[in-house]
Amino acid sequence: MKKKIIGITGCRSEYDIIYSVLKELQKDESFDVSLIVCGAHLSSNFGYTVSEIERDGFLIADRIHNLVDSDLEVGKAKGAGMLMVGLSDSLDRLRPDYVMVVGDREEAVVTGIVCTYLGIPLIHLCGGDRTSAKEGDVDEPIRHATSKLASLHFTMNEEHRERLLKMGEDPWRVSNTGNPALDRFKEIDSMEKKEILKYFQFNHEEDLEKPLILVIQHVISGEVADGAMQIENTLEATTRRECNCIINYPNSDMGSREMISVIENNRNRPNVRISRNIPRKEFVNLLRNIDLLVGNSSMALLEGSFLRIPAISVGQRNLNRMNGGNVVFVKADTSKIEEMVRKILFDKEFSGNLKNCKSVYGDGNAASKIVDYLKNINKTKVELTAKDITY
Repeated sequence: MKKKIIGITGCRSEYDIIYSVLKELQKDESFDVSLIVCGAHLSSNFGYTVSEIERDGFLIADRIHNLVDSDLEVGKAKGAGMLMVGLSDSLDRLRPDYVMVVGDREEAVVTGIVCTYLGIPLIHLCGGDRTSAKEGDVDEPIRHATSKLASLHFTMNEEHRERLLKMGEDPWRVSNTGNPALDRFKEIDSMEKKEILKYFQFNHEEDLEKPLILVIQHVISGEVADGAMQIENTLEATTRRECNCIINYPNSDMGSREMISVIENNRNRPNVRISRNIPRKEFVNLLRNIDLLVGNSSMALLEGSFLRIPAISVGQRNLNRMNGGNVVFVKADTSKIEEMVRKILFDKEFSGNLKNCKSVYGDGNAASKIVDYLKNINKTKVELTAKDITY
């Protein structure tokens, strides 16, 4: 009998990680794969990315509209509550053998709570990571709480695996497979920089030699009041005339509306392009062709070292993450960011040293390792869900 696995996704960054695993599961006749889609995927404000999931050929088992249009902390909490109600009904009706979640967003911890009550084994991707617990950032407690609710863990590196063991997880539950998001870079055909510039409606002849910068910056939950100012500082430092700059929308977090308003103020600049969502093929090839990644997206570290992309991480968000050597950390200050932008773009020796990094988040073969484990695991449902929460 096929094992029924349902993935939960509420935003594009989460989906980019879970995608390769679900695709690999889909190829195997041992598994019945589907997705429950929620949150920003169902919002036109964030590109209505559920359409991309449909184009990828996944069965969507349910859609849960839980995104609260609010910049307040209470909006996020209410959205999580709405998700819990909807997800409880969905999973009670669908009764999968496993549910799969990613990382440190509300979708992960809410799913963990629902699965615990329904007795459904939870698979957690990318646990054991660390960001920053300073300034009240919620990613850290959400991620680790999800890990304690999960039955199986697939980590991005050995340090993360060891951290979960220190948290009291049984060794058989925890496997270091690498980051599944890296798998997509092996499967997507390459595009030339000229094609990428044309896609974003730059002059693909004149702009070919200009530095190309990608900005992805999110609101930090403990610094919501400063989010608009922080992105303004970043854009002031990166949208200079001698560069072309592509700005991608932030996640649907507290304070994102103010941040988006600041981003949209730059739309009429001739060297700036703004996107709610970039399709996977174009996004992967954009990463292959940029000269610099700026902001506070975890992508700078998790995927950036694999692709050898020089990156600037702005502010506190990623300070505790493993750095393969491609990322420089700066404060959310215009002059500091601009100084580092110029150094990376125009000091070839310095940027060369950043490119001479090592991938500390896997080798691009995570999905097959995860599927092999799930095919061969020999544990009952009770053994999977009955956990000693600590030593």
